[in-house]
Amino acid sequence: MLKLKPTRLLKQHFASPHYQLLFYSTSNYLNCHLDSFLSTNAASSTVKSLLQSHALIITSGNSNDNIFISSKLISLYAFFNKSHCSTKVFDSLPTPKKDVFLWNSVIKSHFSNGNYSESFAYYLKMRLSNTLPNDFTVPMVVSACAELRWDVCGRYVHGLVLKSSLFVLSSAVGSSFVFMYAKCGSMGDAHLVFDEMIVKDVVAWTALVIGCVQNGQSEKGLECLRDMHRVAEDGDTRPNFRTLEGGFQACANLCALDEGKCLHGFVVKTGLGFNPLVQSSILSMYSRCGSVEDSYASFSEVVDKDVISWTSIIGVNARFGLMKECLDIFWEMQVDGLCADGILISSMALGFGNFMSVREGKAFHGLIIRRKFLLDQLVHNALLSMYCKFRILSMAEKLFIRIPNHSIESWNIMVHGYCKMGQEAKAIELFRKMQQLGIEVDSNSLVSVIISCSQLGAIRIGRSLHCQIVKSYMADNTSIANSLIDMYGKVGNLTVAWRIFNQTQRDVITWNTMMSAYTCCGHFSEAIALFDQMLLGNLMPDLATLLTVVSACSHLASWEQGERIHCYIKEGGYELCQSLVTALIDMYAKCGQIEKSRELFMLIEEKDVVSWNVMISGYAMHGDAKSALQIFQQMEESKAKPNDLTFLSLLNACAHAGLVQEGKFLFSRMEHYSIKPNLKHYACMTDLLGRSGNLQEAEALVMSMPISPDGGVWGALLSSCLVHNETEMGIRIAKRAIDSDPENDGYYILISNMYSSMGWWEEAERAREMMKKRGVGKKAGWSAIEKTYGLMGSGSLLYPKNEAALHNASIVFSFWPYQLQPVAVQTNCSTRGLVVILRQIVSSSRLFIQMEVHLYVRWGFRVSWHREMKLFLSVPVSGSLLSFCIASFTSFSRAGLRSSTTDLGDGTVMHVWIPKLHVQSKPTLVLIHGFGANAMWQWNDFISPLISRFNVYVPDLLFFGESYTTRPERSEQFQAECVVRVMEAHGVVSGMNVVGISYGGFVGYRMAAQFKERIEKVVLCCTGVCLEEKDMEEGMFKVKSVDEAVSILLPQTPDKMRELMKLSFYKPTQRVPSCFLNDFIH
Repeated sequence: MLKLKPTRLLKQHFASPHYQLLFYSTSNYLNCHLDSFLSTNAASSTVKSLLQSHALIITSGNSNDNIFISSKLISLYAFFNKSHCSTKVFDSLPTPKKDVFLWNSVIKSHFSNGNYSESFAYYLKMRLSNTLPNDFTVPMVVSACAELRWDVCGRYVHGLVLKSSLFVLSSAVGSSFVFMYAKCGSMGDAHLVFDEMIVKDVVAWTALVIGCVQNGQSEKGLECLRDMHRVAEDGDTRPNFRTLEGGFQACANLCALDEGKCLHGFVVKTGLGFNPLVQSSILSMYSRCGSVEDSYASFSEVVDKDVISWTSIIGVNARFGLMKECLDIFWEMQVDGLCADGILISSMALGFGNFMSVREGKAFHGLIIRRKFLLDQLVHNALLSMYCKFRILSMAEKLFIRIPNHSIESWNIMVHGYCKMGQEAKAIELFRKMQQLGIEVDSNSLVSVIISCSQLGAIRIGRSLHCQIVKSYMADNTSIANSLIDMYGKVGNLTVAWRIFNQTQRDVITWNTMMSAYTCCGHFSEAIALFDQMLLGNLMPDLATLLTVVSACSHLASWEQGERIHCYIKEGGYELCQSLVTALIDMYAKCGQIEKSRELFMLIEEKDVVSWNVMISGYAMHGDAKSALQIFQQMEESKAKPNDLTFLSLLNACAHAGLVQEGKFLFSRMEHYSIKPNLKHYACMTDLLGRSGNLQEAEALVMSMPISPDGGVWGALLSSCLVHNETEMGIRIAKRAIDSDPENDGYYILISNMYSSMGWWEEAERAREMMKKRGVGKKAGWSAIEKTYGLMGSGSLLYPKNEAALHNASIVFSFWPYQLQPVAVQTNCSTRGLVVILRQIVSSSRLFIQMEVHLYVRWGFRVSWHREMKLFLSVPVSGSLLSFCIASFTSFSRAGLRSSTTDLGDGTVMHVWIPKLHVQSKPTLVLIHGFGANAMWQWNDFISPLISRFNVYVPDLLFFGESYTTRPERSEQFQAECVVRVMEAHGVVSGMNVVGISYGGFVGYRMAAQFKERIEKVVLCCTGVCLEEKDMEEGMFKVKSVDEAVSILLPQTPDKMRELMKLSFYKPTQRVPSCFLNDFIH
């Protein structure tokens, strides 16, 4: 028997008459009443009374006897947030008496007070003491691992559970593992655990739904919620408040308004809409989905409106710029006696920055100061962002300096603000200061500073940042990877950009950035190929993707590719927004399909100035000034206000069409719209006046300009002087132009050409020497021929930029009279693409003329015109060749032919040399030329002997000489049809004898095949109509390496020059002195 001394505390507790005779009792009876005492103490007593009770237990000698009392003490100390006291109670117990219930008590005491690491530490001690956990221990320990993101420790506990079969016994254990894996971001493991659970209660479903939402898998979360609803046969698996909160959050993340309304209907039907948590979730969902009306309706249904509810309704108004309503709601909230928090004030400040004026933003700043909200870090950051959006960095800097403790968000806002305002140097400087202060940078600050490096071209700093990113294991961040791709793309380092692209997790923005990098560097075919690769990966392009790839098609002038992209847009159900339609209009215009541009243009209901400009520019590009002026008239009638680009396109069209009066009117019309002419407008007007022969007026315009003329203005005036043989004026103006801009290579070229045209060879050479001494180089032009790109200029051949293609290239030599050397570079054997460039083999003379060079692409054995590409190159020619150029224009006329131009309709015009008198007794002979500037180059020496025996007709094929078409056809069948039609227009419908050379042989062959009744005989010269691929390979001149090909094509010694002449000339010149060859080479 245990004898207790009655104390005041015990007397108070046992004051009831029922307990008066029970001072002496058994140990078990006393323990039972002490447990009752502690239970009542927990509900109404303080920590002091708990300590007194604990002291009574210790003095009674029962502190280590009863595990139930010890467990209760541990729980009570945990209830009063006294985990250290719980630990002392537990540690005072002898080890043999520490069973699973005591371990659970001490683990729970630490877990309930947020000491998750201590909770797991006691679990490890429990395992070391060989005490097995039960289904109450595991959920607490696993939840502690989840809160700490200790997935490795959680997997360790999972392994123990699987071995001890506890997982099968309790759904609570399985739910805790689902929660843990979801918290640690391992949604795959969470789904595996969930699928293996035998009993799936609402806790497990809720953990899975919320885990999906929190890990960015909102669509998967909604799918899980639908599955939960389908299997809800009893009340245990119906969604609870937490499940519905996760569902509404998923709808908000996806902006899935319809899904959210369906879930809202379910809430109303089940009667769960009165829960404050659910009401707040519904309001937040409608707010984030941008439904103002539904937000107001949900807000009115909230009974107890807390700060979160007010923040949601203010946030949706601020998002749509309804700032007056925001202020009204804010004052109503103040009347209700609720104090705004930092989140609410920051959302309003962001709304002011997006939609309100600077004055109103400053007024709101004053309100924040008066209400003493500046102490909140969120409010500080919102004000910083507001002033950055107002583009008032001075205020943002003052506010930033006054912030006592800068958060990482504050630094990021300032770095981003400097970057957006074009002060990239300050952004980089501020970022360096962050690093000096030891502030850990995040992805937002890195992205902003990488963009700054990209805009500044500071590639060294960008590379150092890249190294830092790799060392800090942040290279996998998609936003950082996208910014790095953009930076390397803008500086032309596509190799590194492509490497980053291949190593990162790609989203749509990643693909867009890489395509944009290719487009920026002029690799348009690669951009289109990347778009095709993106489609193969089942990734849906967005608007930015489509705009980029359409722009690439525009630069390539590939209407086939552009039309394919257009078909994809229509079949994919994409909305034809104004920007996309405008891009398609521009693409078709640049590809020569102006009618399709007009069709798309007419589909736009509300045309903006960009749409009008693109259509006007398209007509100007096609030389149709009349249609461009009509579009401009419609633009003015629609009350659309033109800008400087509108008038630039119109003036350009007038200049090419020779519409002087219309151009003058438009130039004066700019004043009506308060548009000041810039240098490009003056260049167009100078070109317009100069082309029409008004050189004095053009010079007066240049001299009266309010701004200093640039290269475009001087170049237009100098070109006009050269065309109209005003050499004295041209030389005078050229000298002034060189003094104003000594680095412009065009001035030296033009003045040299002027001296050459006057026969002043020494002055021409002196101009060239001055150009070399000053280090001014003539830039090489470049040509885009389907998938091959190359540089082309004086003294250079076309080389593919891809070294692999260059090594696989085969050099083909053909034989042409009069020192004309066509050079073919076969760059892709699979497509058998044959790129032909017409070049001039020159001698030692220093005379220069301008020649029109045409480029074409031959696919297989069918010549298809990709687009008409004319390069005007200054090439040196011999005196005999110059005589030939001049004589060609007169020899045809002297031989008895006259020039005739026939409009065949449908935008097709054919030029042909016809007999001045057609003699019926003579047979008709049609001479079809090959590759050259026009027909005269090919047939000049053969006209005189043939004209006496035949009625000779010499047509210029389309895109040669003066023949052209606006139709998309580029085949030799179409060429043959046009030749037959022009012959029919001149009365020749049968009995034609056709002679075709080179490409003309293809056309002649097609004429005989298509119009058998009209053709009597066909003669094919140097053409490959019946050749097979093996014949082409046998006819090629093989080289062992690229170096050998270069040494032949670009000879550096007289011997190599003789070898080239032997291969290229039909009748090579014999015994050419080495001194002349050296002079030519150098």
